[in-house]
Amino acid sequence: TRPVRVVAGGPALLRDWAVDTRLAERGAAEVEVGLEVEGPAGWEVELELEPANFAGGEKVRTTTTGSRGVLRVAQPQLWWTWDHGKPNLYWLTATVRYAGEVSDRRRMRVGIREIEKVGWTFYLNRRRMFIRGTNYYYGHLFLSQMGRPAYERDMAVMQGMNVNMIRLH
Repeated sequence: TRPVRVVAGGPALLRDWAVDTRLAERGAAEVEVGLEVEGPAGWEVELELEPANFAGGEKVRTTTTGSRGVLRVAQPQLWWTWDHGKPNLYWLTATVRYAGEVSDRRRMRVGIREIEKVGWTFYLNRRRMFIRGTNYYYGHLFLSQMGRPAYERDMAVMQGMNVNMIRLH
């Protein structure tokens, strides 16, 4: 069996959110967050971005009452594939407030990166990169049978094959 978590919230709930990152001028980056909030009028969402797996870095905040918010990071620590650098990650927290009280909160880790394909040439963070990819069908028919050790084993095998892109099925 697996644990079950019951979450209580206020009248305004964050139903869904999506993140898009892009590089900006002078080495900055923008983290755009699309928001789907359900509830009565008058809610606001505070977005906060802070380093997750690296030291230092800036903490950035913004507030919005609309369907999107943009966080501007002046000196981002970019996410890279293992063969080009470090997979730097940030914690992104969305706090929905209604009538001054916290109504809902979500948190996820995100990497700031920009991926572009021009013809058959791929670029990661505006640097040309050669893709060495594979498909991954998980290590077991039943996902409940997969655990961290099995994923780590599979990732080590793929890294040993110099894979830098994985397509999940």
